[in-house]
Amino acid sequence: MILFPKELFKWILKNTPMNRLKFLFLLIPFFVSGLKESEAQISRGADTAEIYINTQWYKSVYEYPTFAIFRSVDNGMNLHIQSSYCNDYYGLVADLIPGSVHLLPIIEDTIKFSDNYGQSFIGYHTSLDIEAWASGCIGGELYIKAGPTVINRLYRSTDNGQTFELMNGDFLSDFLQDVGTEPGEVYAIENANSQYPVVTLKYSNDYGQTYTTTVIDTSLLLPNSGMTWITRGAQAGEFYMIRLDSNYNYHIYHTFDNGKTIEQKYITASFDWYMDGALTFTGGRVPGTFYMMRVTDDTNGVVIGHTLMWIYFSRDYGASYVKYFYDLDSTFTSAPGMEAETNEFVIYPNPADDRINVRFRRNNEGAEIEVFDIFGTRCYRKSLQPWTDKFTILAESWKPGVYIVKVRSGGSVVGVKRMVKM
Repeated sequence: MILFPKELFKWILKNTPMNRLKFLFLLIPFFVSGLKESEAQISRGADTAEIYINTQWYKSVYEYPTFAIFRSVDNGMNLHIQSSYCNDYYGLVADLIPGSVHLLPIIEDTIKFSDNYGQSFIGYHTSLDIEAWASGCIGGELYIKAGPTVINRLYRSTDNGQTFELMNGDFLSDFLQDVGTEPGEVYAIENANSQYPVVTLKYSNDYGQTYTTTVIDTSLLLPNSGMTWITRGAQAGEFYMIRLDSNYNYHIYHTFDNGKTIEQKYITASFDWYMDGALTFTGGRVPGTFYMMRVTDDTNGVVIGHTLMWIYFSRDYGASYVKYFYDLDSTFTSAPGMEAETNEFVIYPNPADDRINVRFRRNNEGAEIEVFDIFGTRCYRKSLQPWTDKFTILAESWKPGVYIVKVRSGGSVVGVKRMVKM
């Protein structure tokens, strides 16, 4: 489950000046961290003991990051790299169907879907300004909170993101958190970044169309500042709630009855978000299983420049943990590259020598082609006439290496592909 920084700014703007100031101080580590929370995710898979992780893998000498998707089938004890990519960053959720993985765009406009455990993807263009997401509890189901207007809306897809249906047209102050274990269940939190020791849960059993409101167990002394997250459990009415306090300790809570009664399970040590990385979370498929993960690329000089990952696995509802550590740079030295597949166009040959052909699968209505090197420098740009179905790029002067081909149409990115210049 992801919450974007722009959602937090919307909350800040609605609050009093004093609360804005307090909360901005709380958020400073979030925005200066080398690997922010929105840049590393963990998601449970379809099978027991299966998890997927999407994070930075390593950085080049020019500080350009390469990202990768990792998979474990033994609760994080062993990790396998599924694919890597070096274009714009995506968020990850796994599906109920074995092998199904979704990548949701943070910058680009393509939702990606894999049916082979994250090894390759096809893309579906979307015009929605996605701010938060969750996988459903039936195969192919996704929920997203999205714009593009000021009033955010809740949408649902049942075909892996190819099409979306509007479920709720006024979702401005509610932060989509996760779905439940039964079809139609959706959890949101009203003002999830509230600094007050009250958490208001919004629960739906009709796919997010209407909600009942519950104030989470007021007998608990919740931290008086910070953000709140929810991730589903494995049983009906079960979820985990994570609350961050002003000292950057994470408080882990658990409930079996949709928050009517809730028990504190664990309090983490205080984290330096810049040096230690932020935590992300997911409940497992098996009752009692819960995962935390953190990733950082700054380690107080222990392994300077490497990407380090810790996975914390619990079998007792978050009360105690087994820890697994990975130096991603050293452990994984190669991976299959992810072809950013799209239904809009193909490029060939790939690898290419001096000429690169771009062919559109259907007539374009006036496209723009851009090509970038792996350092983000644009080396080619061309606007095409409407209905152009094939175009050749001359690349004799380009240096050998990896390039990103990006196609825009109507002001939106309709496809991104990676190619190799020999």
